[in-house]
Amino acid sequence: ADLMAFLTNGEHPTELFNKIKMSPQTETLPQLWMLGSSDQSAIMAAQFGLAFSFAQFIAPTGGHSVISQYKKLFQKSSFYGEPDASIGIFMICGENEKEAKQLSECRDLSLLMRDKGHFLPFPTLKQVRDYQYSDLDLKIIEKNRSRSLFGTPKQCKNLIEKMAEEYGVNEVTLLTMSPDIESRKKSYQLISEVFGL
Repeated sequence: ADLMAFLTNGEHPTELFNKIKMSPQTETLPQLWMLGSSDQSAIMAAQFGLAFSFAQFIAPTGGHSVISQYKKLFQKSSFYGEPDASIGIFMICGENEKEAKQLSECRDLSLLMRDKGHFLPFPTLKQVRDYQYSDLDLKIIEKNRSRSLFGTPKQCKNLIEKMAEEYGVNEVTLLTMSPDIESRKKSYQLISEVFGL
Protein backbone atom coordinates (compact mmCIF):
# COMPACT_ATOMS: atom_id res chain seq x y z
CA ALA A 1 0.00 0.00 0.00
CA ASP A 2 2.87 2.38 0.77
CA LEU A 3 4.48 1.67 -2.60
CA MET A 4 1.19 2.39 -4.36
CA ALA A 5 0.87 5.65 -2.41
CA PHE A 6 4.40 6.71 -3.39
CA LEU A 7 3.65 6.12 -7.06
CA THR A 8 0.30 7.95 -7.02
CA ASN A 9 1.07 10.68 -4.45
CA GLY A 10 -1.68 9.18 -2.34
CA GLU A 11 -2.16 8.90 1.41
CA HIS A 12 0.23 6.42 3.03
CA PRO A 13 -0.97 3.82 5.52
CA THR A 14 2.36 4.37 7.30
CA GLU A 15 1.99 7.99 8.46
CA LEU A 16 5.75 8.60 8.59
CA PHE A 17 5.94 8.14 4.80
CA ASN A 18 3.44 10.96 4.11
CA LYS A 19 6.31 13.45 4.45
CA ILE A 20 8.28 11.76 1.67
CA LYS A 21 7.58 12.50 -1.99
CA MET A 22 8.78 10.41 -4.89
CA SER A 23 11.05 12.10 -7.39
CA PRO A 24 11.07 12.26 -10.30
CA GLN A 25 7.36 12.00 -10.99
CA THR A 26 6.34 10.15 -14.13
CA GLU A 27 3.38 10.51 -16.44
CA THR A 28 2.71 6.78 -16.52
CA LEU A 29 2.47 4.31 -13.71
CA PRO A 30 4.57 1.14 -13.69
CA GLN A 31 2.95 -2.26 -13.74
CA LEU A 32 2.59 -3.64 -10.24
CA TRP A 33 2.28 -7.39 -9.92
CA MET A 34 1.72 -9.53 -6.87
CA LEU A 35 3.16 -13.04 -6.98
CA GLY A 36 1.26 -15.55 -4.88
CA SER A 37 0.49 -19.21 -4.45
CA SER A 38 -2.76 -19.04 -2.49
CA ASP A 39 -6.22 -17.54 -2.52
CA GLN A 40 -5.14 -15.04 0.16
CA SER A 41 -2.55 -13.52 -2.21
CA ALA A 42 -5.15 -13.36 -4.96
CA ILE A 43 -7.67 -11.65 -2.70
CA MET A 44 -5.10 -9.05 -1.66
CA ALA A 45 -4.08 -8.36 -5.27
CA ALA A 46 -7.76 -8.03 -6.23
CA GLN A 47 -8.53 -5.65 -3.34
CA PHE A 48 -5.57 -3.41 -4.21
CA GLY A 49 -6.38 -3.53 -7.92
CA LEU A 50 -3.02 -5.04 -8.87
CA ALA A 51 -2.05 -7.63 -11.46
CA PHE A 52 -1.65 -11.14 -10.05
CA SER A 53 0.75 -13.92 -11.01
CA PHE A 54 -0.04 -17.38 -9.69
CA ALA A 55 3.15 -19.18 -8.63
CA GLN A 56 2.38 -22.59 -10.11
CA PHE A 57 6.04 -23.47 -9.55
CA ILE A 58 5.32 -23.30 -5.81
CA ALA A 59 1.75 -24.61 -5.69
CA PRO A 60 1.04 -27.04 -8.54
CA THR A 61 -2.66 -27.35 -7.75
CA GLY A 62 -5.51 -24.95 -7.13
CA GLY A 63 -4.31 -22.25 -9.49
CA HIS A 64 -7.40 -22.25 -11.68
CA SER A 65 -9.70 -21.41 -8.77
CA VAL A 66 -7.23 -18.88 -7.32
CA ILE A 67 -7.05 -16.95 -10.60
CA SER A 68 -10.82 -17.21 -11.04
CA GLN A 69 -11.35 -15.78 -7.55
CA TYR A 70 -8.87 -12.96 -8.26
CA LYS A 71 -10.75 -12.01 -11.42
CA LYS A 72 -14.13 -12.17 -9.67
CA LEU A 73 -13.04 -9.98 -6.72
CA PHE A 74 -10.92 -7.49 -8.68
CA GLN A 75 -11.46 -3.80 -7.86
CA LYS A 76 -10.31 -1.06 -10.23
CA SER A 77 -7.30 1.00 -9.18
CA SER A 78 -5.04 3.73 -10.52
CA PHE A 79 -2.90 0.91 -11.91
CA TYR A 80 -5.44 -1.39 -13.57
CA GLY A 81 -8.97 -0.94 -14.84
CA GLU A 82 -9.49 -4.68 -15.17
CA PRO A 83 -7.84 -7.84 -13.81
CA ASP A 84 -4.55 -8.92 -15.34
CA ALA A 85 -3.32 -12.39 -14.40
CA SER A 86 -0.41 -14.62 -15.32
CA ILE A 87 1.15 -17.86 -14.14
CA GLY A 88 4.75 -18.63 -13.20
CA ILE A 89 6.09 -22.09 -14.04
CA PHE A 90 9.31 -24.10 -13.87
CA MET A 91 10.38 -24.87 -17.44
CA ILE A 92 13.47 -26.28 -19.10
CA CYS A 93 13.85 -26.30 -22.86
CA GLY A 94 16.47 -28.38 -24.64
CA GLU A 95 17.37 -28.74 -28.30
CA ASN A 96 16.11 -32.32 -28.15
CA GLU A 97 14.16 -34.49 -25.73
CA LYS A 98 17.27 -36.15 -24.30
CA GLU A 99 18.89 -32.83 -23.38
CA ALA A 100 15.66 -31.47 -21.90
CA LYS A 101 15.14 -34.64 -19.84
CA GLN A 102 18.71 -34.59 -18.50
CA LEU A 103 18.40 -30.95 -17.45
CA SER A 104 15.03 -31.62 -15.83
CA GLU A 105 16.56 -34.49 -13.85
CA CYS A 106 19.06 -32.02 -12.37
CA ARG A 107 16.12 -29.84 -11.31
CA ASP A 108 14.38 -32.94 -9.91
CA LEU A 109 17.34 -33.72 -7.66
CA SER A 110 17.70 -30.09 -6.59
CA LEU A 111 14.03 -29.91 -5.55
CA LEU A 112 14.30 -33.29 -3.82
CA MET A 113 17.28 -32.10 -1.78
CA ARG A 114 15.43 -28.91 -0.80
CA ASP A 115 12.40 -30.96 0.24
CA LYS A 116 14.75 -32.90 2.51
CA GLY A 117 16.12 -29.66 3.98
CA HIS A 118 19.46 -29.79 2.15
CA PHE A 119 20.11 -26.49 0.39
CA LEU A 120 23.10 -27.57 -1.66
CA PRO A 121 24.62 -26.17 -4.85
CA PHE A 122 22.64 -27.12 -7.94
CA PRO A 123 23.50 -30.73 -8.91
CA THR A 124 25.49 -31.64 -12.00
CA LEU A 125 24.54 -34.32 -14.51
CA LYS A 126 27.15 -36.62 -12.94
CA GLN A 127 25.67 -36.14 -9.46
CA VAL A 128 22.23 -36.99 -10.85
CA ARG A 129 23.55 -40.20 -12.44
CA ASP A 130 25.40 -41.20 -9.25
CA TYR A 131 22.60 -40.46 -6.78
CA GLN A 132 20.93 -43.52 -5.21
CA TYR A 133 17.18 -42.78 -5.32
CA SER A 134 14.91 -44.50 -2.81
CA ASP A 135 11.30 -45.39 -3.62
CA LEU A 136 10.20 -42.40 -1.52
CA ASP A 137 12.59 -40.13 -3.46
CA LEU A 138 11.00 -41.25 -6.72
CA LYS A 139 7.51 -40.52 -5.35
CA ILE A 140 8.58 -37.04 -4.26
CA ILE A 141 10.13 -36.39 -7.68
CA GLU A 142 6.94 -37.53 -9.40
CA LYS A 143 4.91 -35.15 -7.24
CA ASN A 144 7.33 -32.27 -7.93
CA ARG A 145 7.06 -32.86 -11.67
CA SER A 146 3.45 -31.65 -11.52
CA ARG A 147 4.88 -28.14 -11.10
CA SER A 148 7.67 -28.52 -13.66
CA LEU A 149 7.68 -28.71 -17.44
CA PHE A 150 10.38 -29.60 -19.94
CA GLY A 151 10.76 -30.44 -23.58
CA THR A 152 11.95 -29.39 -27.01
CA PRO A 153 11.15 -25.87 -28.22
CA LYS A 154 7.99 -27.03 -29.99
CA GLN A 155 6.88 -29.12 -26.99
CA CYS A 156 7.52 -26.21 -24.62
CA LYS A 157 5.56 -23.83 -26.83
CA ASN A 158 2.61 -26.23 -26.88
CA LEU A 159 2.78 -26.70 -23.09
CA ILE A 160 2.94 -22.95 -22.44
CA GLU A 161 0.04 -22.20 -24.77
CA LYS A 162 -2.04 -25.02 -23.27
CA MET A 163 -1.43 -23.83 -19.70
CA ALA A 164 -2.17 -20.21 -20.59
CA GLU A 165 -5.47 -21.27 -22.13
CA GLU A 166 -6.39 -23.53 -19.20
CA TYR A 167 -5.66 -20.77 -16.68
CA GLY A 168 -7.27 -18.04 -18.78
CA VAL A 169 -4.15 -15.86 -18.86
CA ASN A 170 -2.23 -14.24 -21.69
CA GLU A 171 1.13 -14.11 -19.96
CA VAL A 172 3.37 -16.84 -18.57
CA THR A 173 6.54 -16.29 -16.55
CA LEU A 174 9.22 -18.96 -16.81
CA LEU A 175 11.71 -19.97 -14.15
CA THR A 176 14.51 -22.18 -15.44
CA MET A 177 16.59 -24.10 -12.93
CA SER A 178 19.58 -25.85 -14.48
CA PRO A 179 23.18 -26.78 -13.61
CA ASP A 180 24.83 -23.71 -15.15
CA ILE A 181 24.14 -20.27 -16.57
CA GLU A 182 24.80 -21.39 -20.15
CA SER A 183 22.09 -24.05 -20.13
CA ARG A 184 19.70 -21.55 -18.52
CA LYS A 185 20.40 -18.94 -21.18
CA LYS A 186 20.07 -21.55 -23.91
CA SER A 187 16.70 -22.68 -22.55
CA TYR A 188 15.36 -19.12 -22.55
CA GLN A 189 16.80 -18.50 -26.02
CA LEU A 190 15.17 -21.61 -27.49
CA ILE A 191 11.78 -20.64 -26.04
CA SER A 192 12.21 -17.06 -27.21
CA GLU A 193 12.99 -18.23 -30.74
CA VAL A 194 10.06 -20.66 -30.97
CA PHE A 195 7.71 -17.82 -29.97
CA GLY A 196 9.38 -15.43 -32.41
CA LEU A 197 10.44 -12.97 -29.72
